Amino acid sequence: MTIADHIADLADMVDLVGDYKDDWDSAYSSILSSQLAAPSADTEGELAALAKNVTGGLRRHFAALAFNLREGAEAIIRDMARTLNRSDILPTDPIPRILGVGLREWMVANSKVLKSRGVSHGAASAVTGTGTGVLLLHGDDDQSTADVLEAATSGTLRFTCVEDQSSGRASGEELFVAREDVQARDILELGGANSRRIGALHSGIVTAISNADFSADFGSDSTAVTKIPSWTITGTPANLTQDTTNTFRGKPSLSLASSDNTIYQPFSGLPNDRPALVSIAYNRQIGSGAGDLYVRIGAKETSVAVAAQTGWNRLNLIAWPKRYTGGGNDVEVFWDRTSGTINLAQAICAPMTRIGGRYFAILAGATDFLIDDYFTQATTVSPADRSIKDWLHRWFGLGFELPHDATASAGWEDPT
Repeated sequence: MTIADHIADLADMVDLVGDYKDDWDSAYSSILSSQLAAPSADTEGELAALAKNVTGGLRRHFAALAFNLREGAEAIIRDMARTLNRSDILPTDPIPRILGVGLREWMVANSKVLKSRGVSHGAASAVTGTGTGVLLLHGDDDQSTADVLEAATSGTLRFTCVEDQSSGRASGEELFVAREDVQARDILELGGANSRRIGALHSGIVTAISNADFSADFGSDSTAVTKIPSWTITGTPANLTQDTTNTFRGKPSLSLASSDNTIYQPFSGLPNDRPALVSIAYNRQIGSGAGDLYVRIGAKETSVAVAAQTGWNRLNLIAWPKRYTGGGNDVEVFWDRTSGTINLAQAICAPMTRIGGRYFAILAGATDFLIDDYFTQATTVSPADRSIKDWLHRWFGLGFELPHDATASAGWEDPT
């Protein structure tokens, strides 16, 4: 018995449930809408009323059949757990664990993929409203060659500010509710995400690093590498000064005047099961700075070419734990200067929030959000008619991810 044998059994089960769904999609629903629901004569409206009841009843029947076939899929997956033969993956474990840990790790180790569900994560919108913050999205998994996260809902998420300072929230900590435009009626549809709450972030509430807003007073020794509380400086400390005139969100900024300056500190308390955001606000317009700005967390880094930006901007890095471990446990900001100076402010180091199978963070800007400010982000899921991956998520939820590609591995194809 091999894992491929179990996948073949799953394909047979998906082929069966696909027949039921095809019957509903292509036959019964169209007949009900084109004939019974559109009678030639119905003076009392009795036939139209009956049509609604018949349509609803038949839909519930087909949805129940499709849902109940998960019992067969569950038996196959529990048998697969025996074939995996791992002491930490038992046939009695929850199905998402067998799939998301046992099968996933086996597939990665053996370079096997299922056919994609056809998931595409659209970019987060700019804010509509008063606030000047941003919504950040991360939609890739933690593999070295990252896959799109496919344990996701299909539809448009709307992030609406529901509490601001007028309702007792602190500045920069406004509360948003994320809701999907359309919810699924049953297993025959691709469902939307349940509503979730997510608060805006600013550096004053970050806990993974200390003095993230650079508001603590510098030490008296201008040459000390530890003159910025909680941070360590490499290079020439005297070339880094606290700027209380050019502030961001009311907090001082740091002015870097040379190319040999790095500031860093250890992070702590980040969860190991979701990506983390590292971000720094920068302003090169103040001192006509030019060069390259880097942000790093452990072994992961990103950079931006600084040349002509105006006002305050942000450099953002999003990384999964396995991507930044192995390179130390520091958050680091490095300025590779060509000319001029650059000001830094409002460091962020925080985990992201999973909503609808993808990850989000909302960062406060220079102007606070107000009630009814909103963002949107759309994800589309376009699976094949008989997609193994799609039906595993319909049956067992979105609590696991499986490797995928546009073309499945030989022997792992969807039924036709």
